[in-house]
Amino acid sequence: MICPETERAILATVIEYSRCRPNLIDILFENCAEGDFKDVSANLIFKALRDLVEKKSAFDFSTIIDLLKGQVSEAYFSSMLDRIKDTYEGIAEQFLKEKINFLKGRYAQAALLKKIESLARGNINVIDWDKIGEIVEKAKLVHVKNEDSSFRAAYQEYVSWKETKRTCVNTGFPTFDKLTDDYQYGEIIAIMARTTVGKTFLGLNILSHLMNSEQKNKIGFFSLEMEKGPLTERMLQIYFDLSRHEVHSRRMIGGLGEDEFLKKYDPLKVYKFVYSVAEIERLVERDGLKIIFIDFLQLVKAGSGSGAYEITTNKIVDLKELAKNRGLIIFLLVQTSRKGGGGWEQVTIDMPRESGAIEEISDFIIGLWDPNLNPRATEKQRANSRGNLYMKLLKNKRGPTAFIEAKFSKDSGRILEIEGQNVF
Repeated sequence: MICPETERAILATVIEYSRCRPNLIDILFENCAEGDFKDVSANLIFKALRDLVEKKSAFDFSTIIDLLKGQVSEAYFSSMLDRIKDTYEGIAEQFLKEKINFLKGRYAQAALLKKIESLARGNINVIDWDKIGEIVEKAKLVHVKNEDSSFRAAYQEYVSWKETKRTCVNTGFPTFDKLTDDYQYGEIIAIMARTTVGKTFLGLNILSHLMNSEQKNKIGFFSLEMEKGPLTERMLQIYFDLSRHEVHSRRMIGGLGEDEFLKKYDPLKVYKFVYSVAEIERLVERDGLKIIFIDFLQLVKAGSGSGAYEITTNKIVDLKELAKNRGLIIFLLVQTSRKGGGGWEQVTIDMPRESGAIEEISDFIIGLWDPNLNPRATEKQRANSRGNLYMKLLKNKRGPTAFIEAKFSKDSGRILEIEGQNVF
């Protein structure tokens, strides 16, 4: 299958605009190989471009025409320019990606049809899924970011990292913060619990701490389960240390004094719709966010995957990629499986619902549980743990784990670590 018009458009875009848009060269050579250009003249031009790039030589249409004089006609070069007459520098990258996408798609289509014909003639029960997967992968547009991969560059990044001002992003729970230091951009902090235990309240307590801290990052809260009204009410409860009824009654008589609260929380962005990871990334870019809370993972709009396990795994992998590529800190709320009982049993690292990848990919994991939820607890047990919430740092990529006991006000939702109760 030959796509001569598309091949000419791809090469013409790179030759015409790569001087002002050097990334076009990367896009071409990351996605296309010599054999992808079936037209003889296009293949010669591709090889000439590759040689010039390898020699780090500048090029334009005149250079390529001189190099290939007698091999490629001038009429061919004129036809190449015709393919990009309606383009300009500002849309060159998108135009190039669309053309390469089309070319790769057509070649993959032809390869798949050939494979299907081969299967029809052979044993239909013996299907080479790996080969089919390989064909599909080749159809995808890739763009590898340019980076200095030398070890000296890595060492310099270490020096810069240690010398830069601290992020001031932490949980507000002294025991955990002592063990983890500040969280860094590109990291995911997972908060795991069964439903009704208080993971949203824990997330909002951390948010409250950050809104009152020295950190200057823009924060976004993706409330995929709860509407903005009830969510804001919980923020007010924590901020003023009041029950929701007290918040409402004081606000009605003008005695809440929410001006300072609004001033503190005004920079916060709150999103209530269910988004995919790709949509979250667009909002992060649009609103300039550097810290995001996602409540909760299982409600993130599904992307690819054939079952719950694979879908959830793909979500956490995509979120890690988002954190790394965008320089984000992500607080990710996660529901545990039935292995977590009814919320009163101690949370372990293998309890996240539907995917072990959460355990592997998250940089830090905090589990929480409430023994008072146990319907079989004795009165003495309830008296000893009433109002308490138990939390454990289940994973700490910087070192030790820890257990802490905290006071959890069922009225206001405030969570405060009980000093001296931590066990390592």
